[in-house]
Amino acid sequence: QEFIDRLKEKVAALKEARSQGNSEAMRQLAHWLKGAGGTAGFPMFTAPAKSLEQLARENRLNETDQCIEVIDRIQERIGMPVMTDAVLVNS
Repeated sequence: QEFIDRLKEKVAALKEARSQGNSEAMRQLAHWLKGAGGTAGFPMFTAPAKSLEQLARENRLNETDQCIEVIDRIQERIGMPVMTDAVLVNS
């Protein structure tokens, strides 16, 4: 749950860093996502975050948009299950 709570703000910060051309912030955010996503049980973030981290490290910002788009799409599909009237549903 903690990962999911932080994910939206981190993805927003990633998009902001991209719009500002801040490759170091992008690299740090991608590194966080790569590690935290895997640790929290969301390994689908590992490959795009790893690619994004490398591109940002090399200051190849024009090539980062596809990675950010993939990360954003994954993030949009994640929903936490919640209990409602003793029935498990996806929020």
